[in-house]
Amino acid sequence: MWFYEPISVKDKPLGIPYARPADDPSSHGYVNLREQPDFIGQLPELRNSPQLRALVETLNSADSLFETYGCEKWSEQWSNEKFPGFNIRFGSYVDLAFVDKTRCHTQETYHHLVNAFQQHVERGERLSDAMHAGFELTPTVSLNNESWWTLSVWLFGVGRSEKEAEHWWKETLRVFQSFIASSPWEVLSIPFVSPS
Repeated sequence: MWFYEPISVKDKPLGIPYARPADDPSSHGYVNLREQPDFIGQLPELRNSPQLRALVETLNSADSLFETYGCEKWSEQWSNEKFPGFNIRFGSYVDLAFVDKTRCHTQETYHHLVNAFQQHVERGERLSDAMHAGFELTPTVSLNNESWWTLSVWLFGVGRSEKEAEHWWKETLRVFQSFIASSPWEVLSIPFVSPS
């Protein structure tokens, strides 16, 4: 797997909750999927994408340490001199944070999380370099002026065709979901406390 490094940091904050943009009737506002798990099936980003839906369900499950704030998927023309002949990229992102916001007040916890994922990949099966992952931190603020950091997880597959790129994207999602489900919180020096 190929990692985009370093972790980037956005300047523009994310406001939670956010409203549906007036100029985009196909989108929607923020929904707390931990409190309303049935809404997952209504999200347009997850239609026809069981892999992305499974990841969002895992991140928002009752025994997860995380919650999500948004997601999207797409395919696009792509080129990189390190990957000659690969001209299609299939990708997605998921914005996530710890349910316990005291864990989100610094960027350090997320750096531990990303490092743990990279170690998970290195210890696991041999993975294709057509599988890519990147991470971005965003300052986040709520209506009551509570602030924390949110992590955007960008997962990609690249290929010589859309079908090949989508295959490697699905594999990248599978590996990240496996990592989340394996609960490696001891690696993060974060004692596991069920958020429920």
